[in-house]
Amino acid sequence: MRLLHVLLALVGALLLGAWLAPPLGEDPGYVLIRFQGWAFETTAVALALLLIVAYFVFRLALWLLRLPGRAVRGAVEGRHEARLERGLLAYAEGRWARAEKLLAGGARGSADPAAHYLAAARAAQARGDDRAREEYLALADDQGDRSRFAAE
Repeated sequence: MRLLHVLLALVGALLLGAWLAPPLGEDPGYVLIRFQGWAFETTAVALALLLIVAYFVFRLALWLLRLPGRAVRGAVEGRHEARLERGLLAYAEGRWARAEKLLAGGARGSADPAAHYLAAARAAQARGDDRAREEYLALADDQGDRSRFAAE
């Protein structure tokens, strides 16, 4: 996509240069578009520049439409990362029950739920709860191939 932007900017710069340079001939090109009683007349260079500007306006509109979703997603992921951090800190301090609660609770919706479940399994084991440990390991194992190696 970045290559497309660079190419469009290069073409735009070349067209702008051709438009502003002294003409080699007197005819800059002519474009006439008629549609249902409407007529649009312009030069070929102006049409090319208009299309390039329209492309960038379209891309900006798409970016602006996606911005709220990205902001919400970023905030949710930040909360899950904060729970992972607080859970690991509680684990390091030896507060096993609090660590297990924070780590397991932050797994749903996290970008890497297997990390939450594996750390919660360690906290459950440190607490002496083998049943909860096995549940967390099974949940971590369900997260995919990458977590399967760590859970075994």
